[in-house]
Amino acid sequence: MDDFSASYDRTTKIVAGIACALLAIPAAAVHSIGIRIVSILVMLVSYAYSPRAYGFADGAVVVERLVSTARVAVESLEGVPAAAAHDLNVCVRFGGTGTLDIINPKEK
Repeated sequence: MDDFSASYDRTTKIVAGIACALLAIPAAAVHSIGIRIVSILVMLVSYAYSPRAYGFADGAVVVERLVSTARVAVESLEGVPAAAAHDLNVCVRFGGTGTLDIINPKEK
C-alpha cells in the first residue's frame, strides 16, 4: 500500500493546543472529578481518531488512525463539479484554512 503521512502543520498544532487548554481550564477550575474525566476522555478520543496516514489499497482510500483503520471504496466517491462565478456570489472566509462557507440568502 502506498501511504502518505498526515503530519500536522503549525496552524493545526496551535488550534489543537488551544482546544486542549479550553478543555483543561474548566476541568482545573471546577473541582469535579466527573468534569476532569470527561475533559481527558474528549482529548484522548480526539487524538486516537485523528488520522496518522492516508493510503490507497485494493480500490479503497485507507485512513490509518490509532484506534482503527477506515476504508472508503473509490467507487462510492462522487465527483463534485467546479463552482461557477454565480455560485460564489455571497461567500465568507472563516479561519485560515482557505475554506469558504457559502451563505445563500434565498434559504433563509
